[in-house]
Amino acid sequence: MTACLLLSALLSASPDASLPVSAELVCLVRDEVAARWHRSARSWPESRCRAVAREMSLDREPRVLLAVSVLESDEGGMPIRWVRRGGADCRIEDCGKKKTRPGDVADVGLCGVRCRLGSDLRCDAGPARGMTVDGLLDPAANVRVARKLLSLKRRAHGAHYLARYHGSRSDRDPYVAYVRVLVAAFEGREVRARKKRVRVHARNIARRVRDEPETRRRD
Repeated sequence: MTACLLLSALLSASPDASLPVSAELVCLVRDEVAARWHRSARSWPESRCRAVAREMSLDREPRVLLAVSVLESDEGGMPIRWVRRGGADCRIEDCGKKKTRPGDVADVGLCGVRCRLGSDLRCDAGPARGMTVDGLLDPAANVRVARKLLSLKRRAHGAHYLARYHGSRSDRDPYVAYVRVLVAAFEGREVRARKKRVRVHARNIARRVRDEPETRRRD
């Protein structure tokens, strides 16, 4: 099934991205995704889940932000992905050996926020302007920046904002369909995705949600 057809099927099923995100749901997703895939991951304290849920729920589609956090970082798998470091493009395995310089670029934290370093080694553009890479590693702060960026993309690109957030100019980007798959999973519904990792995440989250009704709270 193409990404386009999958997205059509999902939209007809109408997963509701506008539902609020509870602290319980954030903690469940964190445990199910990060702990399962990353041995070094630890469960978050309830206070952190509340802070992240609060930031997500300020968006018009809170569950889109939760889905983005899963797709961008597996809820904390690789906190910093350097695209350019030490003044040159670099592979993931050798980026850590280089000293950061102005102009370096990284995708950082829970929602993969893009940071281009200015002369002061702080992010120099967009909602992350003035922040450090370390500052973007705070989950609630990262979601706050991602929420502002999504809002800007909505205003600029309308219905195509998710593909643009992902850096794609194609309306057939499967990333959009994967977001919808995960939004359905947050309601306890299983929708098949082409990508195995997304499919496993969605299946496991949906089953946990069905087993823990309090995470489906809509208020």
